[in-house]
Amino acid sequence: MTNIKFIISVVLFIIAIGGAIFAAEDRYVTDKEASKSLEMFNQKMDYEIGGLKSDILRNEYEFISERYFKIKQLLFKYPNDLELQIEYAELKDQRAALKDKVKGK
Repeated sequence: MTNIKFIISVVLFIIAIGGAIFAAEDRYVTDKEASKSLEMFNQKMDYEIGGLKSDILRNEYEFISERYFKIKQLLFKYPNDLELQIEYAELKDQRAALKDKVKGK
């Protein structure tokens, strides 16, 4: 009976030592794993930043378009207003530039 207990305890001890060695080796990251992980992180961040930039551009385009159409309506009411004409021309240029950026040109 004591031989079986001794054998079981030796086997468990060997398994415990093997597990400890495996755990100690596994906690260290190799250079390849670290560089691959950083590369994946950079790709993910580039993707996220690109998405945020395009969202910002779309929102800015919508805002400029709203102003553009409001000014256009006011120009129909007041066609001789010089300030409205200047602002309309500026908004038209800004809107065209943003449209090109949103479409990716």
